[in-house]
Amino acid sequence: MEKRPILVIAAMMVEAEFLLEKLENKVCEKVGKYSFYEGTIQNYPVVVCHCHIHTVNSAVATYIGIEKYNPIAIINQGTAGAHGKEIHTGDIIIGEKCVNIVCVKTPRRKEGEGSNSLKWNLVNFIEGEEDRLIYQYGDKPLIELAKKVDYSEGKVHFGTIGSRRYLEPRG
Repeated sequence: MEKRPILVIAAMMVEAEFLLEKLENKVCEKVGKYSFYEGTIQNYPVVVCHCHIHTVNSAVATYIGIEKYNPIAIINQGTAGAHGKEIHTGDIIIGEKCVNIVCVKTPRRKEGEGSNSLKWNLVNFIEGEEDRLIYQYGDKPLIELAKKVDYSEGKVHFGTIGSRRYLEPRG
């Protein structure tokens, strides 16, 4: 039985370069403007996708990658917009859960009053339901495996990730 690959999505080529250097037997296949680099790392199949910047590109490339490769896991390489004084280049952030943060409802304010993001409310667009945070939970066995990995290039952080990409869990 052939192993299902790990799919890595990277918006910028600079984010993908480290893994691409490690990829053995590398073959590139273009699907539209998206580049999918297939190969192995330590004899395990890995697909690295350069999807270009923007949420729509990331979502489309992820969808294509899921349909084409049926990956066992999907990793988003790079964290544009990551923040926190404790997060630095080289750190790894593991999402134990993820919440869609792209759709917000802002209260009316008078002209010149500006905006206050602490007063914004997330919108979930589920018909018949009140707006609320809807979490998608990470794969528990993968999270537990990540906790066992010895990583010395930075710190590993676990917690909730706010994402502008929302994917329904498969099957």
